[in-house]
Amino acid sequence: MPISETPERIVTPGLGLSWGPAIAGAIAATALAFVLDNFGLAIGLALSSASPTWRDTSFALVLLSGLYLVVAAVASYGLGGYIGRPDAAPIRSGRAP
Repeated sequence: MPISETPERIVTPGLGLSWGPAIAGAIAATALAFVLDNFGLAIGLALSSASPTWRDTSFALVLLSGLYLVVAAVASYGLGGYIGRPDAAPIRSGRAP
């Protein structure tokens, strides 16, 4: 195919970022992180006690608390990324007539 017969493409400026889904993803990630972190805080406060009992800080409790925080962060960032993904908004592209 000669160069003169190659169809022209219209390229729109920008990165294809649509702010609506990006902001919605950020809000969803913040909301889920808030809920999961407060749930973990409630469980942690329920397990804490002023009197010495079996609920004193153990390595397993520290490990599970840290693991829960990592899983909660990954889940909330994953939800925000899924909602705000670039293909959530239609990309306007076309060809010149």
